[in-house]
Amino acid sequence: MERLEHFASLIGGWFWETDAEHRFTYMSDSVESITGVAADWHYGRSRVDIKSDGVDPETWTKHLDTLAARQPFTDFVFERSGPDGQRWLSTSGEPVFSTDGVFTGYRGIARDVTSSVVLEQRSEWFSSIVDELNEIISLWGPDGRLIVCNQAFKTLNKGLEHVSTPGTPYETFLREGVAKGLFPDAAGDENQWVSKYIEQHRAPKGPVEVAVWDGRVLLVDTQRLAGGVMARVGIDITDVKRTEIELRKAKDAADAAQAQLYDAIEMIDEGFVYFDPDDKLKLCNDRYKEYYPKSADVIVPGARFEDIIRIGAERGEYPAAVGRIDEWIAERMIAHRAANSVIEQQLDDGRWLKIAERRTSEGGIVGFRVDITELKTAQQNAEPARWNWKTRHFTWTMSSTTYRP
Repeated sequence: MERLEHFASLIGGWFWETDAEHRFTYMSDSVESITGVAADWHYGRSRVDIKSDGVDPETWTKHLDTLAARQPFTDFVFERSGPDGQRWLSTSGEPVFSTDGVFTGYRGIARDVTSSVVLEQRSEWFSSIVDELNEIISLWGPDGRLIVCNQAFKTLNKGLEHVSTPGTPYETFLREGVAKGLFPDAAGDENQWVSKYIEQHRAPKGPVEVAVWDGRVLLVDTQRLAGGVMARVGIDITDVKRTEIELRKAKDAADAAQAQLYDAIEMIDEGFVYFDPDDKLKLCNDRYKEYYPKSADVIVPGARFEDIIRIGAERGEYPAAVGRIDEWIAERMIAHRAANSVIEQQLDDGRWLKIAERRTSEGGIVGFRVDITELKTAQQNAEPARWNWKTRHFTWTMSSTTYRP
């Protein structure tokens, strides 16, 4: 018996015997050290007496049929109710017959598998939940071998079922995927691609983007868990990437259109300027700045119209503002804000500009500056001649009237 106790302790279990009615008649003392329940508590009770109500009836029926047929059984797992609560036990036994062939009971061995069963139940519960997720999840052991993966992982890696099983090395999985064309980015440089992802797996430095066979793009993040387990979670970012591409294309198109607009504005002979709804300079062409050399340094995007003309007035750019800067600015701002008239403006270098301003639908102001210096000069030269003609015509008329008899 001492030898049996020693063997029982070595296997982490205990020996048992039952009579022809399947009632326990013997258990090795190791049962108490393992389960906390004394051996004699079991005597006189059958396995049916100590089973939990939560045991599947079909499972019990099959086991009872085995016992009735006097057949051996191996690793029968059931939940037992006892003084220590619910425990999961695994037991194996073989029938015993007397020398004359009479069935006298069973003898066998049992062990406590509660921790394994609970772990398996939790694993199944976890797997059932994880399998419902759209994210692609896999766990890899410290040795680089697959521990578990969810259904999304299996669906993605269609054709790799034989290497999507627990125990598969990560490198083997990658190389099989590359061989089947599941990772298009690896084409033409397979070995370097595999080496790069193995290194990322061993020493993750943050999420990486991975293109896969069906055209999708995944954002894969690898995290090191307790015990050296590596958790890899992939999120489908295909729609995000497509949106990014579309936005990039739209931005490029907008930039191109803006560049064309700027080029067109620069080709205009007149000065062009646009102030936004806050009356801040948005854009202007070089000709506009050329008309106002003394304030050109402040004609920059974001500058307010009133600040620009005030600096110009203070620097003597507008003869009409000399000696009356504030009054002139107030008058100019009224016309500017109305943005519905055409005015003429003289500059300090003698040039004259015709200014037309109009308000846009969003509240900004578009302005044009046209150099009318030659026209003004012609008008000024024509004025004396027109006055001389009027004088001569009056003199002739008066003399004719006087001479008439």
